[in-house]
Amino acid sequence: MSQTKYAQPQKPLNLVGCKQLAAELTVPVGTIYYWVSRRDIPFIKVGRHLRFNVEDVLNHFRSLQSPVLDCAARSDRLQRETRSLKTKCAQEANLHKKGD
Repeated sequence: MSQTKYAQPQKPLNLVGCKQLAAELTVPVGTIYYWVSRRDIPFIKVGRHLRFNVEDVLNHFRSLQSPVLDCAARSDRLQRETRSLKTKCAQEANLHKKGD
């Protein structure tokens, strides 16, 4: 009699339902269903039930984040406007006197 060996998962799956995932992400349950319908988040269907691995969903959102720009480097590239918007518009329209 031979014994069949099955591959054991490296870590147990921590699957949760829609309500638990919505609570974890602090979003309405309807948002979870919307994301699933658009295939925006990873999910597993067990029969007619949706299940989510919270870590996979969080990693998915982390992959969508854009890197934070260095504020100091960014501010060097920005030019500050000292004129008021009214003055700027008037000068661009050549309506403002040059002496003012």
